[in-house]
Amino acid sequence: GNIDNKTDARILDNAVINAGDDISVTADGVVVDRNDAYVGAAGLVGLGAAYAELDSDNNIVARVGNGSTIGSGDRITVAATLDSTLNAQAHGGAVGAGAAGAAIARVIESGTSQAYVGNNVDIGQGDDLVGDLFIDANVIIDADADTVGVAVGIGAASVNSASIDLSPWVSAYIGTGSAVTVQGDVDIASSVIINALSDGTGAAIGGVGVGAMLASISVGRGDNNSEIQAGVASTVVINAATVRIDARSQHDLLATSTAGGGGVAAGLAGASSSILNDNSVRTYMGFGAS
Repeated sequence: GNIDNKTDARILDNAVINAGDDISVTADGVVVDRNDAYVGAAGLVGLGAAYAELDSDNNIVARVGNGSTIGSGDRITVAATLDSTLNAQAHGGAVGAGAAGAAIARVIESGTSQAYVGNNVDIGQGDDLVGDLFIDANVIIDADADTVGVAVGIGAASVNSASIDLSPWVSAYIGTGSAVTVQGDVDIASSVIINALSDGTGAAIGGVGVGAMLASISVGRGDNNSEIQAGVASTVVINAATVRIDARSQHDLLATSTAGGGGVAAGLAGASSSILNDNSVRTYMGFGAS
């Protein structure tokens, strides 16, 4: 199934805010979905195919609009969190003189998480005080693709695939020309936490049995992309006790595949597992920022 989620929390452009306590702009996008496919076929020629896919585009934004002014407040928090739990299960079986079985499970997440103070924003520039500024953008993904495919017959073939493709993008920043004065800390942070398991089993049993299983995990948007970013744009001026800029990623990835082929005349089996992790992190201070 396709999932298209958008969550947006904002202070509008050119707003003027003065608060005696905390100011919080938070956006949380939580997706929990499961797709199960079960297919069985029997006959002189048995054909069984199961296909389960979850394709998620979960986009989260928390922002302080361009040209806004926050004159006073205790702790200012701007935070966005993308949280996706996706599970695709495909089980297919076929029994017959000529039996062919296939099971395909696929999980995709391509969403974004952004938390930022926009361009030309003034924070704590008047006579009143602002305590701290925290800008946090986070991605949490738990993905599972699981397949089991079996074919039994005189001529039996089973071809199966479990794949996970994750390409989130996360950014936390202060926009061009903004001025920030706080009594305590300015903390700008982005993070990605991914747990992914791609697991598949395929078997073909017959006079001639051919079984194949592919399991793969791909993370990232390719070369020349920084998927996890935190920083300060050009000509930003910050006055604070402490300024911290942090971008980090944590991945727990496992791809396993098992294939079996058994036959009186011939039994052929092939299994392939692959993991490609191309995520990269970037922290930055723009030209003229201080």
